[in-house]
Amino acid sequence: MKSRLYFIIFIFIGLINIPLLAQHVYPVTSGELIFSQSNASFTQAFLDQYPGAGLSGNNVRFTAFFHLGQYIHCDFTDNIGFFSGLGVRNVGMITDETLPTNVYTPGVEIQYENYNIVRRQYMLGVPLAIKLGSFKNHLYFFGGGEYEGAFHLKANATKLLTCLEHILFSLQALMKRLQGILSFSDSLT
Repeated sequence: MKSRLYFIIFIFIGLINIPLLAQHVYPVTSGELIFSQSNASFTQAFLDQYPGAGLSGNNVRFTAFFHLGQYIHCDFTDNIGFFSGLGVRNVGMITDETLPTNVYTPGVEIQYENYNIVRRQYMLGVPLAIKLGSFKNHLYFFGGGEYEGAFHLKANATKLLTCLEHILFSLQALMKRLQGILSFSDSLT
């Protein structure tokens, strides 16, 4: 743990001194659109305890909000440079799951229900990349890596209804509307 801290401090001090050597230093603000799909699965221990549990689908999740980045580009020459900065991303996944409604107890039958679960996680990223190419012509390639750490997790679960339940709820809503219309017409006469 201590060696990791020393390494981070060394990199930070190095990044502070690099702009002194650079020919051109400039900030860039960015945003992005993210399409994500999970490859989620249950552990074998969970499936052994709850054999009726399962994942029936992994849906694509699209997010346009909240992805911000502020980067500092340092160009040493017209052909070589690097960039680093901070970025915040909203990454998530949507899964359709069959989950147990009660805890496993020997001799008690386990009931299962279908849920649509949306998970969202905010990540703080610190990229570091080297740029090669012609910067004056805006034609360059870059490669590097990014460390991301999660700082907020949110999950919403919605019970999936069967086709019969949808029809029943629709008929109940229709009956309430008809009762409201009929009672309104009775008050007019």
